[in-house]
Amino acid sequence: MTRLIDHQPLVGQPDPADPEPPVSVVSPNRRWPEWLPGACTVAVIVGVIAVTLWQLHLNLLFTNTTTTGGDTGAHFVMPEFIRNHLLGSGRLSGWDPSWYDGYPIYNFYFVLPDLLAALGSYVIPYGIAFKLMTVLGSVLMPVGAWACGRLFRLKAPGPAALAAATLPFLFDYTWTIYGGNLFSTLAGEYAYSIAIPLALVFLGLFSRGLRTQKGRGWAAVFLALCILTHILPALLALAGAVVLTVLELAGRWVRSDDGLEPEERPGGRRRVLWWAASTVGLGVALSSWWLVPFVFQHDYATQMGYTNVAGFPALFFPHADLWAMLVAGVAAVVAVRTRSRFGILFSVLGGLSALAVRFDPQGALYNVRLLPLWFLCVYLMVGWFAAVVVRRIALAWRDRRDWLGQMRSPPLVRHYRWVPAAIVGPLAVLLGALLVVIPPFVVAASALPVTPGANEVTYWAAWNYSGYEGKPAYPEFKALMSRMNRVGDQHGCGRAMWEYNANE
Repeated sequence: MTRLIDHQPLVGQPDPADPEPPVSVVSPNRRWPEWLPGACTVAVIVGVIAVTLWQLHLNLLFTNTTTTGGDTGAHFVMPEFIRNHLLGSGRLSGWDPSWYDGYPIYNFYFVLPDLLAALGSYVIPYGIAFKLMTVLGSVLMPVGAWACGRLFRLKAPGPAALAAATLPFLFDYTWTIYGGNLFSTLAGEYAYSIAIPLALVFLGLFSRGLRTQKGRGWAAVFLALCILTHILPALLALAGAVVLTVLELAGRWVRSDDGLEPEERPGGRRRVLWWAASTVGLGVALSSWWLVPFVFQHDYATQMGYTNVAGFPALFFPHADLWAMLVAGVAAVVAVRTRSRFGILFSVLGGLSALAVRFDPQGALYNVRLLPLWFLCVYLMVGWFAAVVVRRIALAWRDRRDWLGQMRSPPLVRHYRWVPAAIVGPLAVLLGALLVVIPPFVVAASALPVTPGANEVTYWAAWNYSGYEGKPAYPEFKALMSRMNRVGDQHGCGRAMWEYNANE
């Protein structure tokens, strides 16, 4: 039987000695089942995932083809090397002779995503396991944002609004190779997108742990997983840990995001510092088997020779995203005024990300690889602010109804467990996110203020996940591979290099 809670009648007996008449308590006609707020939140997360998989072509993800597109075609062979050459000897790095004159595989690249594909290929076909791994971060991003909001104890619809805010981030087309969004994932930066939800969950666990002094192990594990997945979102996580520690030491100036007064710190500032340092230290130690060689041998890595991108401030404020920048700017002011731990954290992290892009010295780190972290913070602040606005509206609506009820004779008293924002709020924020993202998919380009063109996610995904087998030139490619196999069987394996030059 469904248990109905939300409005419960208050029971009392009139006092004969009281000259005032007793207050009549009327139970409202509409009562909400207990599961409804949770169902609305699930609907938001499922909605974001559904739109993402719709544009990524779910049917193609479950066809066993050879993924191509951008750098993804080169990454396709790497999990196979883990499965056939490394796992059997208990190693996760080694020497791969397949390219050039051989190279140290996974010494300078992130092993965890490809390890997931290699392990998955024991259960499902290799081509499908690889595809599902490449979209894993995009699918988990709304889940990670929701979990972050829950761990920060944001009031409804805060966690759901953060999940909804990942949808416009995923479909942002103002950058295509730097990481995080779907275009970058399809270009080969799937490790970056997987690391983002890990970083968000770590920040939530770290924030909760600073308040409660609990959960050190889980926070350290998520930090280690983030480092092993991609170093740049891990830098955001580490910077966030520092900012959160400073905010915690600031004491009562920073409020809890659930509206309650901040708790007394168990053990004082020294214990806060010890918990923070030991948690980060443990997370780094758990990933040190990969991180230490990466740091100290990085001079041997291939330098791509990228030239840092300038063009400030247009780089941070592209025309298509000006609405989000404006909302995030207002949100930052509101966060400071309300002393929200979450709002201040991501406002500061957004600013630090922008400064890192601007002042990153010319070197191995391509400065715009940090740009997606700026946009991530912007969209999360948009989601946080949307939740604040929706909640304020819902509270005003509830208070108005209560005031009107009190004006009746006898007055109507309502006992709420949830504010309306817990039910209508998540769906309202999801609708806003859908209105930002969906129109170019279903409306003729001529009817839109922007021209999507051929650069849409759906075209990139169809090209990637239809694979080599779906291309017109596949028969020629297959014949070439078959001939090379026969030559190798007869004369031994040699080396072949395809020059990317139409004149040769």
